[in-house]
Amino acid sequence: MTYKVKFPVGDWSDDGHGKCDWFHLESSVSVEDLREMYFDTCTRTGVAFDREICSNYEDSTITDKQFKKLGLTKEEVAFDEEEFEVYGVTQDLFMNIFIAWLKKHNPGLELSVSQDDTPRFTFYGFDEKNRHIGHLGYGLFQ
Repeated sequence: MTYKVKFPVGDWSDDGHGKCDWFHLESSVSVEDLREMYFDTCTRTGVAFDREICSNYEDSTITDKQFKKLGLTKEEVAFDEEEFEVYGVTQDLFMNIFIAWLKKHNPGLELSVSQDDTPRFTFYGFDEKNRHIGHLGYGLFQ
């Protein structure tokens, strides 16, 4: 059985900078079991992932020491040194690191990013009739 999980990278509670990207994951275990695996893996590896890896404002780096503590190599997460030098840890790279870490310490876990192909109502630019849909509900947020 495959389970679907929405996974936030960033300020999902909107109590800080308010920026968040959502990833759609496919998992071989339920979200409840995935959470338990996460807590157990944090305990076993000694890594509080949510407090140690890219967890502070404008912290988009990961050190060799952190990779070692995670039990990972850069090759296991398709780490691109040149891209990292320019962009630091991107949301996609962060997701790859998280998935690799969780899978490495939980053999048998199947976890991957899936494409959410649900069409969006709003869109950038203009359609073929030169129409556009603006920011619906923009004024609701302060």
